[in-house]
Parts: sequence; structure tokens; C-alpha cells
Amino acid sequence: MKSFRLPIKVALVDDDKMSLTAQAAMLNEIKDIEIVKFESAENCLMHIVQNEDVGIVIADINLPGIPGEILVEKIINLHQAIDVIVVTGSQSITKTLPCILYGAREVLNKPVAKQDLVDAVELSVNRFRKIVSYLQRPKTNL
Repeated sequence: MKSFRLPIKVALVDDDKMSLTAQAAMLNEIKDIEIVKFESAENCLMHIVQNEDVGIVIADINLPGIPGEILVEKIINLHQAIDVIVVTGSQSITKTLPCILYGAREVLNKPVAKQDLVDAVELSVNRFRKIVSYLQRPKTNL
């Protein structure tokens, strides 16, 4: 991220339009976020590189093109401050473990329960609020 400011941009990444719409609807009550949707990992990565304005990424692990675990690795390598939440319909540890090792903050199983998604995003939003508050506090000389 180029800078920490509110609202926090949340990128939803899923090749299933219905999942994108459902997840966006689940998050619409959270304050201080702005949602952007991507149907491919490539488009999400391009946006992150060009704009540096995404603070949270919620990505399906089973994406065409760039797999979810590689997307997590690429995002974290680009900007370690981005919180990544992975959503999966697979119970396979071989797909989810690399995401965690690369730095995903949370792995949620499909179908995603609204409260689980809201809780995960709120945790990240609260972290960003603290950072923004810290950066905006008056500087003092010691």
C-alpha cells in the first residue's frame, strides 16, 4: 500500500460472479471500506501494482490462471501490509497450507458464513484503523 488511509479498499477476487456479489453484500455494513471486484487474479494483481491502494484481498483459492496460493505469495511479496483472506471450497491442506505459510491472515471455507467473513474483515479493518490513528497522531519531540 502506498499509504494508510480510510476507507480501506477491499479487493474481492473470484471467477464466480455470484460469489463476488454475495461477498460484497455480506460486507456492505462494515464502515471504512470500499469494495472492488475482480474476476481474475491477473486483474487484481495489475490493479495492486498500478494503484497501490488495496489494503485487504479476499481471494478464492481455486482461480483459473494464477492459482490462489500463488496469488497470495505474489500479493505478500508486492506489499506485506496487505491482509489476505483466502476462501476455499476445498478441504485440501495442500492448497491451504501454502497460503498460510505465504502470509494469509485467514482461511475461510465455502460456503462462507456471513459472520465469519465480517469478523475476518473487521479484524483487518481494525488493524488498519490503529495504523491510521498512529500515523495521524501529533509528533512530539523527546
